Amino acid sequence: MRFERDGHTVFRVQMGSRAAGIFPFPSLYFRFLWTIPRCSMIHIISASSNALWLKDLPAIVLARIFGKKAVLNFVGGMAVDTARKWGWWKRLPFCLANTVVVPTSIFKKVLNDTGISSDVVVIPHTVGVESFKADGKATTNGPPVLLAAKALESYAGFDLLLDVFEKVKKKVREAELWIAGTGPAEGDLKLRVGQMKTEGIKFLGNVCHDDMARIMAESRVFVHGTQYESFGIVLVEAMASGLPVVAFKIGGIPEVVLDDRTGCLVDYGDTDAFADRIVNLLGDHHKYSEMSRHGVRHSASFDWRNISRKWYDLFDVLLGNRRQKLPERKPGVPELEVETAHIDDIRAIDVCRRIVFPDSIVTSLSRRFSEKVLMMFTGVEDNFLFVVREDQQCVGYCAGTLDTIQTTGLGSTSSMVQYAFWEAVLCLATRPWLLFDRRIGGQWRFMVRKISERTRKLFRGNYYEVDSQSTEMETAWIVDIGVHPDYRGRGIGSKLLFQFDEHVKTLGLFKAGLSVEKANTAAIRVYEKHGWEVAKTHDTSYYMTKDYGRREEKPELQASTQAC
Repeated sequence: MRFERDGHTVFRVQMGSRAAGIFPFPSLYFRFLWTIPRCSMIHIISASSNALWLKDLPAIVLARIFGKKAVLNFVGGMAVDTARKWGWWKRLPFCLANTVVVPTSIFKKVLNDTGISSDVVVIPHTVGVESFKADGKATTNGPPVLLAAKALESYAGFDLLLDVFEKVKKKVREAELWIAGTGPAEGDLKLRVGQMKTEGIKFLGNVCHDDMARIMAESRVFVHGTQYESFGIVLVEAMASGLPVVAFKIGGIPEVVLDDRTGCLVDYGDTDAFADRIVNLLGDHHKYSEMSRHGVRHSASFDWRNISRKWYDLFDVLLGNRRQKLPERKPGVPELEVETAHIDDIRAIDVCRRIVFPDSIVTSLSRRFSEKVLMMFTGVEDNFLFVVREDQQCVGYCAGTLDTIQTTGLGSTSSMVQYAFWEAVLCLATRPWLLFDRRIGGQWRFMVRKISERTRKLFRGNYYEVDSQSTEMETAWIVDIGVHPDYRGRGIGSKLLFQFDEHVKTLGLFKAGLSVEKANTAAIRVYEKHGWEVAKTHDTSYYMTKDYGRREEKPELQASTQAC
């Protein structure tokens, strides 16, 4: 177990499954009574709704009696669709646990909608991607192999995948379908395959973890037809192998597989669309290579080195070791959540930005220019834009870039003008007095040169919107962050900074930077509270940095793990 490798003591209480895990209650409870007092924390891994009250609830109650912290790590995929129908006895463990951990925010929303009052935290599963490393390209030798790997259960959707394969086979005759796994539905599936006239379907049986890496290296596309899935570890393994994933848009899969970026997601049961996505991928080498490359990179975010930070941060909070905490919500004030902004949020964010920074250069120019600048953080790879909303109104936002730093300096006036070039030209043509603004005056030569270059490109037919180069750096940058004046003091700025921290840690970056005006003392205090330090001093501003590369030594942590 990963926690043991990190030097902690872990006591395991194996719960068993089905009847074997339910009937031997006396032995089970004696093990609880022997183990729980020796631990600092009880970590319950649960995947069954029936086990919630038969096994998990007693363990949580005993943990509370002995004054121990109880973490319910719930991964039951079917609960995404069935949790709303649970009785109070199944919801009770969630209410009594100190913290409930789920692998996706979709899962968290489902549990919150059921009325569970417990603290729900999202921590994705950790995946050993190092065994599945690829160079961003899956093999192209031999026939195109579609790989499916999951227990052969009735809900796993292999009957749908057989329908999909029949349709793919009509357009890609050399295609093959490999099915890895065993289970109760294996006999029925083999009987149906025997009745089909379609060739190229192979049952691989139970495949060990080491052999799965080799099989994925020989495959072209990973297909997943399940009806229930809270996360899908095998999907991450497939992406780490360079395989684009085609799956149904159910459960937590949309947060694991990025649609049209690391794979293709279709509505559940739409086998025609499923087959079309596969055929298009096999026929579009450029699209396939892009998805393969992005999948390899995205899979790294689920490595233990990244996910462990979330677990240890949670343990610090529960055991009282954490130095930084989000401000507590005031009674009667609704909770505000940080979300990833989309193109539809641009106008609301721009309104908020103009209120927060009424004298900035972006505000001085036209609304069309300022909205186009904000699009830079949603329409350019490796940029990000977070938003906090209340009643469709933006009350806080944070924009910046991860990994890639544009040579013009993302966030500088020149880079903004370059991205929203024609909007800036139109604005200055209608507001010529802005040409005498000292913040714009320094851009004269830049703009004249760009007008000349872009005019030539326009007539030559090779005009591009953005032509700045980029270079990879292990740094993340906050370019713009603001909170509406009427909503300050509610911890929104801290939440945005915590969201930024989580985003940086997920990508495995080690350093972050930002610039802040010297006169903005309130913001400087908030940054310092969150671990930012002044690295350089300029005439009117500070350049602050935050280091994510070193972790403070953790006190020894003992945990009991219960697997259901």
